[in-house]
Amino acid sequence: MPLSRYTLCVLLGAVIVTAAGTTHAADANTATVEFRQLLDEAWEWRLAEDPVLASRLGDRRYNDRWPDLGVEAHARRHEHRQAFLARLRALDPEALSAADRLNYDLFRRELQDDIDGYRFRNFLMPINQRGGVQSLESTAEGIRLETVRDYEDWLARMAAVPGYIEDTMELQEAGRRQGYMPPRVLMERIPAQIDQQLSEDPEDQPAAPTAPSATCRTRYRTRRSRHSGHGHGTSSKTRSSRHTATSAAISRTATCRLPAQASARRSCRTARHSTSTAHAASRRRP
Repeated sequence: MPLSRYTLCVLLGAVIVTAAGTTHAADANTATVEFRQLLDEAWEWRLAEDPVLASRLGDRRYNDRWPDLGVEAHARRHEHRQAFLARLRALDPEALSAADRLNYDLFRRELQDDIDGYRFRNFLMPINQRGGVQSLESTAEGIRLETVRDYEDWLARMAAVPGYIEDTMELQEAGRRQGYMPPRVLMERIPAQIDQQLSEDPEDQPAAPTAPSATCRTRYRTRRSRHSGHGHGTSSKTRSSRHTATSAAISRTATCRLPAQASARRSCRTARHSTSTAHAASRRRP
């Protein structure tokens, strides 16, 4: 029985609607995938650029380094943020779910704020009363020190403290030359904070490397004895080897921290002199 013209029109309309819905769903799925890939890429980039943040969040891939404080590094990060924002704007937020549209708006605002703030060049003032190289001890308070790799990374990061202080001083001097100086009332607090880093007693030096505490050693021995005698597919020879390696790392931490602390103290003294000089110069300014 031949179909009527009306029936044919209804069937054709249904096919068109179905095709349009499928296309829209495909577009939405593509936009979602691209958006989430962008978020993942931006997050990984941020962790790599800020190793201290990564360490505090439990990502141990960058535990052996400090952020790059160079002026060129700040310019490079600015360009990366601009590139991320351009890619974000190329996506259609209407093709995203309600939750992803919210994430889209938040991510766009974060990037735009960072990009807009770059022109103020606040990074040329790397020290203030709330933080800077004078408060590096806060890093040690937020990271794990349990495995051989943890101690190896900590040794590497500690050895880089003098260079990190020098980079801070260079950035601070670049800011001073361009007229970027924190308020004097804030800078008056910095020398006393730096003085806390200048103790000759390694046990009282907060920003320099520290050896594992007795509590840490006891915790390691307790955990080792708790698991000793249990197979878990690990031989006693392997467990002994791991214990020896960890003990060696602990010993090297205690041995190597002294020259690293001496170097850090010299850099801190120089930084204190630089800060005091800048403070005196700010007093002479009208």
